[in-house]
Amino acid sequence: MKKTFTLLLVLAGCGGAAGPQAPKMKSVEKMDGALMLYWTNMEPGCTTVEGERKEGAGAFAPVFSVPGEVDNKHDAAATKDATYTYRLRCMKGSTASAYSDEMSMNPVR
Repeated sequence: MKKTFTLLLVLAGCGGAAGPQAPKMKSVEKMDGALMLYWTNMEPGCTTVEGERKEGAGAFAPVFSVPGEVDNKHDAAATKDATYTYRLRCMKGSTASAYSDEMSMNPVR
């Protein structure tokens, strides 16, 4: 009896329309009792950059959206003695990139 096997190989981004590139986090720094984020937008034509934040071990939640050409954001609400972690993504129209690398900082310590 002869057996036939079918191999299906799927590669993300190959042979199809790949999504936009995620922004690259540069730094999160203390500023005016809160935190300032800096990043590089890797995607030409990114219409908006969306930022998410989590406090401690909590869940990520959206905290800002800025035009695609913007590369920094002051998070005036991040003022507690806690570690805040951020991640970003590029929106190109209604298509979202993967999330960026994550960066964390405590505005008090």
